[in-house]
Amino acid sequence: MPNRAVLAVLAVLAGFAPLPVCAQAPARSAGPSQVSRSCVQETARLCPALDPAIPQPRNQAICLRPYQASLSLACRRAVRAASP
Repeated sequence: MPNRAVLAVLAVLAGFAPLPVCAQAPARSAGPSQVSRSCVQETARLCPALDPAIPQPRNQAICLRPYQASLSLACRRAVRAASP
């Protein structure tokens, strides 16, 4: 089966525009563990009671939820995905 690059070249040669990158693959959803990876600095600054040595993604998401406007984009997405 041809890969995406070959399909894109064939589509251009046939007169069809390839799909934008965002339409080719579904977006990955961030799970609770993504909060631990994406929100290290925000957790240290906004949630000092949480121990940074112990990953607590659910508690981090709960703590960071009220501060969503001041979070980085990656952290904001992770918090939204982890929130019920």
